[in-house]
Amino acid sequence: MTSKKLHSSGRRFRLSRLALRKTAIAKLQALAFNTQVAMSAIIHILTNELAKKDQKERSRK
Repeated sequence: MTSKKLHSSGRRFRLSRLALRKTAIAKLQALAFNTQVAMSAIIHILTNELAKKDQKERSRK
């Protein structure tokens, strides 16, 4: 192989590794966002259930 071909294939390899890293980062960011949304939903549901329970207890008194 000529020096130019080696350089070109090395650059392609580096670019493909960079693309894989960016893809992995994007996937992790999406996972983090989805986790955050899920946790917010869980907190919202639990808060509503606690409020309902508290309201029932107050209405009994």
